[in-house]
Amino acid sequence: TILHEFPQELSDFLILTGPQVGLSTMAALAVNFATGLSVILGAVIVLANDVASSTTGLLLPFGGGIYLQIGCVECMPKMVNPALSPKRKLICMSFFIIGAILIGLVLLDHEHCIPEEDDSHAGHGH
Repeated sequence: TILHEFPQELSDFLILTGPQVGLSTMAALAVNFATGLSVILGAVIVLANDVASSTTGLLLPFGGGIYLQIGCVECMPKMVNPALSPKRKLICMSFFIIGAILIGLVLLDHEHCIPEEDDSHAGHGH
């Protein structure tokens, strides 16, 4: 789903080209592409090992939590910089919220996020 990839890749690119990392555009794109290949490696590992749906459901929020942690710990403190205007801070906060919502929308009706039905009480009338 492209919906959650866009804010993720855009934020990765902006961090890589920002003043603290300072990569050129081409270097940032190359690093972003190389790290994106880890998704393919992860998919191969999961598919080769027949990972249970419940385990996959646990891995997804763990991955999402990493991005929230990066956003809250690495990016949000920069927004309290007194040099930023209130308008700029509002824009930054708005984009953070929009990105978090777009990434979270992936979880709506996602097959790994729906608990499997327990048939242990089947036929017991409750």
